[in-house]
Amino acid sequence: MIGLSLIPWILIGLALAAGGAVGVAWVFARLWCRPTRTLPGKDPSSLGLEFEAVRIPSRKGPSAHGWFVPGNGLAQRGPALVLVHGWSRNATQLLHLVPPLHERGFSVLLFDARGHGRSDSDGPITIRKFAEDALAAVEYLARRTEVDPDRIGVVGHSIGASSVILAASMDERIRAVVSSSAFADPAVLTGRVFRRLQLPAFPLLPLVQKFVEGWLGTAMEEVSPMRKVGQIAAPLLLIHGEGDRFIPSSDLWILHDRATSQDVQFWLVPKRDHSSVLFHPGVGPRIAGFLTEALASAASMDNSGHAVRLGASEG
Repeated sequence: MIGLSLIPWILIGLALAAGGAVGVAWVFARLWCRPTRTLPGKDPSSLGLEFEAVRIPSRKGPSAHGWFVPGNGLAQRGPALVLVHGWSRNATQLLHLVPPLHERGFSVLLFDARGHGRSDSDGPITIRKFAEDALAAVEYLARRTEVDPDRIGVVGHSIGASSVILAASMDERIRAVVSSSAFADPAVLTGRVFRRLQLPAFPLLPLVQKFVEGWLGTAMEEVSPMRKVGQIAAPLLLIHGEGDRFIPSSDLWILHDRATSQDVQFWLVPKRDHSSVLFHPGVGPRIAGFLTEALASAASMDNSGHAVRLGASEG
């Protein structure tokens, strides 16, 4: 039996161990939600495109730095797109996708998510904050006179892709969604990183999730793309690199199988990983073609209350 005199020391040891676990979990969670800020090294003019530098206000204070590239003049009130970059990147990550979209007549809004690029800081950054920034960008586009508010689409990569799925589940003004390298569930993603770093899941992983949920303001499952993708009625294109080791292609199939939109397309790109998938020569044309068809067929209502089908020449 353990001597009574040892019990206080055992309790102290357990308390120190528990406190140490909490401290380690907090540090991991904070680093997990703190992106590396990198400033854009170029802008749309580097591609010969006219643009307007803008600030996109959010409903909760922080604003995002962005670039608005007007469409190619094919329509007075034409379709428009929001492009959302990945973690620790900025608007330049998706800049190379703008020319094929611009040629199709799309106006394009690229921005730095909060905590990234030239946008405001806002403490720990989460998928929910990314989604809020995407929604603020949609709101901004809907107010511009060059934009048809009934033909707005979103394109995202990595956490940007997961966040546009979340955003589209909350806002029906988003009429088309393109997801590149999205993760299906943030809790599963965190667990994968634990295994990659060979960290003990217990007790650290539940503690990390609790800290993250505190910053989210809700349970992680409430912002899980695989739980939200079924709420999207808009056309959806899922793109993923076959060789993605950070977010495996199985996440694409999870999202695909849970999607309920009548128009769900996918492309598993061979010999491409998490980031290089963006630079496959077919990605830009595939995205442009999908969005042209999806937003050209979006219906608006005329004054008599009847749906008017928009012609392809307008998109």
